[in-house]
Amino acid sequence: MQKRTAATTHWDDLLTLAVLARSGSYAACARELGLTHATVIRRLRRLETALGASVAESMQGRIELSPAGRIALAAAEQMERHAARIGRELEARRASPGSVSGTVKLTATEGVATLFIAERLPALRERHPGLTVELIVEARRASLARREAHLAIRLNRPVEEQVVARRIGTIHYGVYGNAAMRRRYADEGLTALPFCQLALSLAPGVALPEIRWVDRQIARDAIVLSSNSVDTLLMAAAAGTGAALLPHFAARTQPSLHLLQDCPDVRREVWLAYPSEYRRQPRFRAVADWLAECFAEMP
Repeated sequence: MQKRTAATTHWDDLLTLAVLARSGSYAACARELGLTHATVIRRLRRLETALGASVAESMQGRIELSPAGRIALAAAEQMERHAARIGRELEARRASPGSVSGTVKLTATEGVATLFIAERLPALRERHPGLTVELIVEARRASLARREAHLAIRLNRPVEEQVVARRIGTIHYGVYGNAAMRRRYADEGLTALPFCQLALSLAPGVALPEIRWVDRQIARDAIVLSSNSVDTLLMAAAAGTGAALLPHFAARTQPSLHLLQDCPDVRREVWLAYPSEYRRQPRFRAVADWLAECFAEMP
């Protein structure tokens, strides 16, 4: 009787399963891996052949893992973490001792990247001319573990595994409007103003402090604009669409905006996060220290 040979489980197939579970769809999985939809399906079928069981199926637009798929996912995620750590350690070792040069990938939210960090980069360049900064504006949260970014600015305490997390500043807020809004505010008060509101959350059902403040202070029929972009609210307020609750650092980039009301009870913590392997590497440390200096002076 011929003995059956066990099918081989390929790392690429496990990685595809991990990305599929994380991204939530076959199309998003294919985009992240740079593959065709057909290749993603082929890898998953090969994994199912190796395991002798199905691993995932699409249910009402959502990816549902089977029991075998969940077991395989746990192994895949562990392998992915180990592979990413090896990559980070090798990248850290490649840096020349004492050399502040090379590329540093820094990720931050749209408002912080565009309205705060970008205009301060010339000072970093003057201090360390050998550095190149790749500033990644987050449409989604870039992964430090997978080296999508080296350093990250977060507006809530980082929860990633094996990262150094430093609180480096606080964002303070106020209600801003243009000259017309300032006159209306002086005559009639805050409740008379049309208002532009941020529409964004950290997770379903979790409101940000700046959103909670508007919900408490501003009537719903006063809201004339909602946007998930701080940049959009900033420009709308400057144009006179309405007043807006804005970070002080952002509002000060628009000379036409005036502070109508300070809101000291609204604040966001600023955290710097990076993998522990980068702690002693000159180029990462140089950018981390520079960021800490910048955010310590944030208005």
